[in-house]
Amino acid sequence: MSHARIVMCLSLAMALSACGKGGNVGSDEDTDAQYGAASAILASKDSGAAALTKSLHENLKVENGILIVDGPIVPGAVVQSKNSPWSVSCGEGLAVDVGKGEIDLIPVTVQISEDKCALLTRKLGSEVQTIVDGKD
Repeated sequence: MSHARIVMCLSLAMALSACGKGGNVGSDEDTDAQYGAASAILASKDSGAAALTKSLHENLKVENGILIVDGPIVPGAVVQSKNSPWSVSCGEGLAVDVGKGEIDLIPVTVQISEDKCALLTRKLGSEVQTIVDGKD
């Protein structure tokens, strides 16, 4: 299977496991599925950068000058100024916080090494800035 197909399948698995949050919040099966999907993404050749960047672009957009934080892996939805502060945090999970919106790209149950965190936070930070600047 090609690298692109693997990344696409893993992204879909992660999104689908996140979509099931509504009915069985906290169930062991959901947690195991999210952990497995996240671990598979992080184990990819690029440490998951391609799949995580794709998920970021699906969940963070600028439309008509406002920043929209919304998608299947965002708890809730937020519309705010594109000048809102943002950050990328990594270690126990991987999240992008934009103002009052949060995009949980990797669940907090997954421990990420310092090397992977350094790589992923730089890559995703650059992508967030690109989106906010409207160069997406």
